Amino acid sequence: MRKIILTGALLLTTVLGKAQFTQNDVIYYVGAGPDTAIIVIDFLDGTEDSSYAWGFLFDAGLAVTASDALAALDLDEPSISIAMGGGFLNDITYNAHSGLGGDPNYWGTWSRTELTDWEMNAGLPEILENGEWFGCSYTDFEPAIVPGEPLPAYKSDFYTSDQISFWVGEGANSAIFVVDFVTDAAGEAVSYAWGYRFDGTTDGTEMLAAIDAADVNLSINADGFLNDIIFNDLEGLAGDPNYWATWSGTNLSNWTMNAGLSTEINDGDWFGCSYAEWPPRRPFYPISAIDSAAFVDGTASIGVGPNRVYLVLDFNEWAPGSSIVYSYNFEAASITAEEVMIQLALIEETGLTFNLDGGFLNDASTATGEVGIGGSPYYWSTWSATNVGGWEMNEGISREMVDGEWFAGSYTAWAPATPPSMPTSFLFFDIEGNNADKIAVYPNPANTFTTIVLNESSDILLVDLQGKQVLRQVGQNGVNTLDLSTVSAGTYFVELEKDGVKVRQKLVVSQ
Repeated sequence: MRKIILTGALLLTTVLGKAQFTQNDVIYYVGAGPDTAIIVIDFLDGTEDSSYAWGFLFDAGLAVTASDALAALDLDEPSISIAMGGGFLNDITYNAHSGLGGDPNYWGTWSRTELTDWEMNAGLPEILENGEWFGCSYTDFEPAIVPGEPLPAYKSDFYTSDQISFWVGEGANSAIFVVDFVTDAAGEAVSYAWGYRFDGTTDGTEMLAAIDAADVNLSINADGFLNDIIFNDLEGLAGDPNYWATWSGTNLSNWTMNAGLSTEINDGDWFGCSYAEWPPRRPFYPISAIDSAAFVDGTASIGVGPNRVYLVLDFNEWAPGSSIVYSYNFEAASITAEEVMIQLALIEETGLTFNLDGGFLNDASTATGEVGIGGSPYYWSTWSATNVGGWEMNEGISREMVDGEWFAGSYTAWAPATPPSMPTSFLFFDIEGNNADKIAVYPNPANTFTTIVLNESSDILLVDLQGKQVLRQVGQNGVNTLDLSTVSAGTYFVELEKDGVKVRQKLVVSQ
């Protein structure tokens, strides 16, 4: 997508009152069972984010207590610590919030439903009922103060720096940038994350400018204020109709609004933006933006003709590891994604099968065992792009594709629908120079393993660029796994040896 420079200004807007919190607002649940309670914890420390709510799933027929609910939350959320002893709730710490028993106040416990007001209860032994709210407030009891209106808690480790795939900049320190467009058009993901490396300290202006310059699919207008952000087909334009709020944190669970682009950013910090009516939501669970320039295109050419399109299938709902790209050459000016799938499935070596009944991508499977059956448990969403980071949802397999275009099917829960992760190339090549004897090798680049599909048995060798043998394995007809866990990162060749004839294919190992 071409960079677009937009104009506008971020106006200061008064934060309006919030609608009453209901169970529908709960995002983060712990526990398991058919019944639901809500846990509210309010530190009453004078901050704008002192009160949070979690959902608790349980079986009301098993006499589950409030103590059980708090213990489940303490076990699941790394950013919270709940101390209970002697039948009392003593201490709770959550990110920068803390309430220590007797220092200076104590925790009061409360019960309510969506239709009733808070009333003080029996404490930790309280037996929970379906639909009950259990509240904790840190109060001096002069008078006792009930929990205030909560924010929906986010799970702090739902997304971490280890999941970043697009890093920008250099340096010993790192920060995470999250953009949340808030409103989706068709149930698609609207929150994305990038990583930024730097030395010393930085600020929002510097980080956003560097990421904007590095990502061809991203356009940011931050002339004095954060005005406009466009990412693929997602856009937030200042005042049309909303504005960008900016946030600081160190994980997903402790976002607080900041002073804007001038905010200092230190090692480990997060800087977030969200585009919505005010009061804006804290930036929501992101997925990783993809660096299109990082894709290594080793995809084998299937079909004949001057035009080439790419088909990506992602079986793993965005998480890296099961996204594969195939390419197809053709003669006509355009071709539908449905026709590409049909033609690829006719090539035995791809091992692809599709169910395209009714003009929809219902089911898909590959030679190496990946399977996505519509509704069991997910469904296929479809996407278009001109590079591996520029995905936009499309109208489906009837999509007309032209030379250089990409089409993807992503097997997703639609909560939200996610585009494919960085794909690995589907490769095949001749053993003796004819179409009767081909193999497939993927993923490539590979990490701890690569899969090699043979039409007949053959010795498999891995050699480095100097021709030194690194691994040797007897390959059997069908699917073979080559263990790369002991292989150093670098470029190698996979060699097949059959009847004294050797052929080779480049393989990139990234540890």
